[in-house]
Amino acid sequence: MGAPLFLIALLAFLCFVLWKMFRRPPKEPAVQVFTQRNVSENPLERAVTEACSADGRYYRILLNAVIPKARGFERFELLLLHETGVYAFERRALLKKQRNVTEVLQKFLDPDASEFLAFDFLVSKKASTISPKEILDLGRELKQMLQMGQSVYTPETLETWAEKIK
Repeated sequence: MGAPLFLIALLAFLCFVLWKMFRRPPKEPAVQVFTQRNVSENPLERAVTEACSADGRYYRILLNAVIPKARGFERFELLLLHETGVYAFERRALLKKQRNVTEVLQKFLDPDASEFLAFDFLVSKKASTISPKEILDLGRELKQMLQMGQSVYTPETLETWAEKIK
């Protein structure tokens, strides 16, 4: 009497295992739904991401990047490492002393380079938040620069630099 029950149980277990192995996976929706956590709350990051997405080349965005230099540190609200160059976005008072961003970034990222492309975007510090108009202007300007720029850095180089900054 025990042998037929054992065979029935074994057959049921094997059917269950085979059903799990060969069943079709649920169909994924054709359109990916983005949840709130996928969309950046930082308007500057959103504008830079949109400009880079339209361009289609490889890029990395680093928020609140700190670059060491001979005396102290240089802080950037956002650094964009793109195939066409390095784009530095920072807040500072309009009267603050201007410095050479290209030199600061080159000394840290690629001191042996004969040519280094870096661009400085000033986000005024007069308000606690960046105005929507200012974000649109920065996004448009960046998009134009990316479209006109030629690729000079490889994705591998950009990844190496991103790791160095982290």
